[in-house]
Amino acid sequence: MRQRRIIAGCGHRASGRSGGFKLCVVMVILSLLSFLTPAIFLPDQKKTDEARNLLDRGEFSQAKGALESMARPDQTTEWHFLLGKVHYVWGDFDKAADLFERAIKTRADRSEYFLWWGRALGRKAERATFLKAPFLARKSRDAFQRAVELDSNNLDARDDLLSFYLEAPGFLGGGKDKALVLVEQIKSSHSCEFHIQLASIYQKEKSFDRAEEELQKTTAAQPTCLGSYRALAELFESRTRMSAARETLEKAVRLFPQSPVAHFALGRFEIEAGGNLGMGRQELELFLTSYVSGEPYPFEAHYWLGEMFLKLNQPRKAQEEFQRALKAVPIHGPSLKGMTEARRLQGS
Repeated sequence: MRQRRIIAGCGHRASGRSGGFKLCVVMVILSLLSFLTPAIFLPDQKKTDEARNLLDRGEFSQAKGALESMARPDQTTEWHFLLGKVHYVWGDFDKAADLFERAIKTRADRSEYFLWWGRALGRKAERATFLKAPFLARKSRDAFQRAVELDSNNLDARDDLLSFYLEAPGFLGGGKDKALVLVEQIKSSHSCEFHIQLASIYQKEKSFDRAEEELQKTTAAQPTCLGSYRALAELFESRTRMSAARETLEKAVRLFPQSPVAHFALGRFEIEAGGNLGMGRQELELFLTSYVSGEPYPFEAHYWLGEMFLKLNQPRKAQEEFQRALKAVPIHGPSLKGMTEARRLQGS
């Protein structure tokens, strides 16, 4: 009814003066566009949302296909960002960095965009020449810093910036003093993450007893902090204290029975350590049935199940699991290597 009234009113105004008719035409077109706009743009927005959901679940191959099917010169900022993540996973860091930068030029207020741009620049720096690497490393640091500035609660950005400070030499902007300042900023707002990051600084200094003490203190004071159990188990594993690592992960599963992450951590540990393979399989299957989104991804679980079947000398089943992993990420190196081994064992 509203559209009909607008058109009828135009006829009346047009009879008054010639300029009115042009105004009428404009109004009619604008009216029609108000109805057509959702139909024009909603499908692409829906596809973009679907692509993000696929990425969040680690279905990178499907996400790549969905995004590339939408390709056109005037794509949205989100499209550039999501496709950048796909190229990052594919190992095409030059293309990924370019796509992230294009997204940032349009939306310079997104912490997530700067985080991934920093990651891509960092990987480019690893492959760059001696002269170009420092320039890219500094740009990577600046991107991480900007990500934290835009969102102080972006813990992934804080983790990556902390890693930079701990790994990079002083002339590139690294240093323990900067790492400590960064960690201190979240002491009150994110207590659990504060202790985990502080322990990582101690580990970098090879002060393993202090790192363990920090994490043990956290698990005692904050038993609901799953991350501290995982960090403690990883510390034990790095020190080849396998029994302590297993006990820590088993306790995490008991405390967090509904957590897919807890099940994955224990399952991965048992298989990689060559421990209780039956338990490893059970935990990874629990992970797969309870998984919703985020890391670790299902393709990682299928990879570890493939490794388990190799250890059990069941190459056919191993190959099936590696194929499931490669369906999500066709260039996943460990799964490709496992597939080669499974085929070799079947042919022998």
